Amino acid sequence: MVDNQHAVPRGTTFFPQILQKAGCQTVFIGKWHMGHEDDSPHPGFDYWASFKGQDVYSDPRLNINGKMQQSAGYNADVLTRLAIEWLQSGRDSERPFFLYLSYRAVHYPFQPAERDWGLYAEKPIDYPETMGRMERNYRAQPRWVRERRYWIRGIDHMEIVPFDKAPVPVPKKLTSEEPELLLKASLVRIPHPCGLFAGDETVAKDHLREKGLSAYVILR
Repeated sequence: MVDNQHAVPRGTTFFPQILQKAGCQTVFIGKWHMGHEDDSPHPGFDYWASFKGQDVYSDPRLNINGKMQQSAGYNADVLTRLAIEWLQSGRDSERPFFLYLSYRAVHYPFQPAERDWGLYAEKPIDYPETMGRMERNYRAQPRWVRERRYWIRGIDHMEIVPFDKAPVPVPKKLTSEEPELLLKASLVRIPHPCGLFAGDETVAKDHLREKGLSAYVILR
């Protein structure tokens, strides 16, 4: 997949399918967005909760295991709640698990929950030395990085190069032994909106820490 305009090619194997075969519970919650119109459960996941495309910031309508359900609240709060509910009642404590929690909030147009509007409107913000100086920061980057920065979707569809020639590193294929190594620890992957800050209300949820699972979390 190199854009959002095409559906996933038939016959594609998703790595959670490999985890399933090895006895791992697999969960996807949030933004899938490989293609704009498909929110149906995809192969490789025991539990699925997603929406079409980017959907909305508030009151998302979710496809949960093939059934449409209307949710109430800020999108990120709804997704977080579903993840915690699964960890509390859907997880088999005797099995490793993979939870992919994919927030919509990391994508433009960035919009906070209603409770956070104007939170810092009257407060001075000291920006880091490396923030907001795009021209200077990008000067040392490869050309493809500089050009990609200015496209609204990060890529120019009129001049896209073949995928095998794209200057983006592609992971090597897993060897036959590596799936076994991966399953020695469960993994929770969370693309976190806007980085990590002390006191961030999303990161401060203590459920994973209380259950002794925080060591297996990857925040991106």
